[in-house]
Amino acid sequence: MPGTVQRTEEIVREDFILRVTEDKMQVLLSCEPEVAASEGFAGKLQEKLDQAGIKVEMDGKRLKKIIDLAVKEKRAVIDVPIVKGKPPVQPEDGRLEWTGDYFSEGYYVDPDTGIIDYKEKVGAPAVEEGQLLVKVFPPVPGEDGIDIYGKRISVPKPKPAKIRPGPNAIKDDEQGGLVAKCPGRVKLNGDVLDVENVYNISGDVGNETGNIKHNGQVIIQGDIEANFKVDVQGDVEVRGIIYACDLKCTGNLTAHEGINQDPEKKVIVKGDIVAKYINNASIECESLVVAKNEIFQSNIKTSGEVNCSDGRILGGEVVAARGIVAGEVGSKSNAATSLTVGVDYRKLEKAKENKETISAIKDAMKKLETGKKQLLQNVIQMTAKHKEVLTEIDYKFNELQGQLTELEEENKEIASVLKSCRDAKIKILKMVYPGVVLRISNAKYTVNTALAGPLEASLEKSSGKVVLTS
Repeated sequence: MPGTVQRTEEIVREDFILRVTEDKMQVLLSCEPEVAASEGFAGKLQEKLDQAGIKVEMDGKRLKKIIDLAVKEKRAVIDVPIVKGKPPVQPEDGRLEWTGDYFSEGYYVDPDTGIIDYKEKVGAPAVEEGQLLVKVFPPVPGEDGIDIYGKRISVPKPKPAKIRPGPNAIKDDEQGGLVAKCPGRVKLNGDVLDVENVYNISGDVGNETGNIKHNGQVIIQGDIEANFKVDVQGDVEVRGIIYACDLKCTGNLTAHEGINQDPEKKVIVKGDIVAKYINNASIECESLVVAKNEIFQSNIKTSGEVNCSDGRILGGEVVAARGIVAGEVGSKSNAATSLTVGVDYRKLEKAKENKETISAIKDAMKKLETGKKQLLQNVIQMTAKHKEVLTEIDYKFNELQGQLTELEEENKEIASVLKSCRDAKIKILKMVYPGVVLRISNAKYTVNTALAGPLEASLEKSSGKVVLTS
């Protein structure tokens, strides 16, 4: 449009004006319509362009359209470009596209209430092995331009994205970026991207750290404060105290200064648990549980063994599939304490779950058999559609039969494991007090008088009763 282009140079004749734009990328023509229609007008323009040292060729086709339109509408030509240089194409620097929010330090805000949860951080730095962390887009080169005087307009070289893999991050050309070499926590130090398999927390797990989720080993130099959550795919070592929190780990848990819990919170561990003491805790474990000083008013279930040989077990219920060893059990005040061995809680739960599924499968198979009998009653009148339904019934029946067989075999294996647990023993090294209940599998023995150790409770095979031997 007229007046929108800045001009720095004019090439003036009596009958027309040529203007060069400030960026020297266009020549603009202004003239009356009768001048544009005059004979030899294009030659006059070219002559003036040559005199001005303009090297880029005039656009003849465009000029003809301009002239035809000006004559037809009897309208002056004003600042219409007839010569254009080649504009430069700017390069694009390389860029990064993160696949997750790994570095945010802010806290989660409830969208409905606007309340900030100071235990839950927005960032999610925990990643799995092989997970794509960042897509790296390479730089895109630009193209040099040429102004109307034939002068080259250079463009700079694009810059690559600044990112380098650390020891636990690798380049993956197929995914077009850097992936995690191991499970862990994403860390960016300058332009080096890495994954920390061992997450070392220098202080407590609290408001500063928020809840912890990590794929790898975690070492906590301080405490785990109350009401926080720790979810770890690996080992957890706490050099302070574990207070009332929800804790899960797939490896081993070490609590150097002890576990001081709340029965409403859960500690769920796949590996071993080693603690100075265990107090008011609800624990599920798949392996060994060791408490050096005491297990107090806690509910512990493990598929392995519980060892408190140097301390005492007082109050609560301890269930250990492979055995229990304790220095003392119970107290002089007859505190209700229950020790159970020979029972694998995980296997029992799985067997119960399988039984429920088996019952549902059998009901479904009965319904299929009934439907099949109804179809076979009228074989002569059976249509193609009926035959198709019959085939589907047979297929589904065989599928259910296969599932039923698998579940029944699994329950047989579970029964075999549970039977082997019946050999588990309870060993009391120093003293057991009245009020203590000792269970092995389905048999129970109640201690009515204080007994000095060492004692061993086992299941007598002939009678199926719990017997104590010194």
